[in-house]
Amino acid sequence: MKRMIPLLLALALLAGCGGKEAKTADPQEIVDAYLESQAFSDHLEALDSDIALPLLGIDPEDVSDSQVYLSEGATAEELTVITAVDGDAAERVNEALSQHVADQRTAVESYQPGEVEKLDNAVRRTAGNVVVLMVAADWEFAAGIDGILS
Repeated sequence: MKRMIPLLLALALLAGCGGKEAKTADPQEIVDAYLESQAFSDHLEALDSDIALPLLGIDPEDVSDSQVYLSEGATAEELTVITAVDGDAAERVNEALSQHVADQRTAVESYQPGEVEKLDNAVRRTAGNVVVLMVAADWEFAAGIDGILS
């Protein structure tokens, strides 16, 4: 039950987002809900967008808001929530994050094979202009974001 509380809080925040409009969410609310969860086995540290966006291969012109958290330790875990400026930019951001995961997988497969499974099960979702990437120890829990973004 304790693991469900952040997810339920996030769902409650979005309860008014019904109708035919595309669902979206506040990036910081998503970050707060998941950082408080037990999806991650490592502590994640916020990374400034001036550093994070180039690291992720994302053009800053495509982004209106970003929340990027990377593992403080030697894990591949991360939580990235990007609000793109429009739908086309969201597609480019999603492609960049897909490439980022592939690059990370290549980088860790020879010296951290235990991290490969996390990357293979990375949760990447787009809802409207919001793009989310989670590389987590508990990827099944992370996939619960489908209840928030659909």
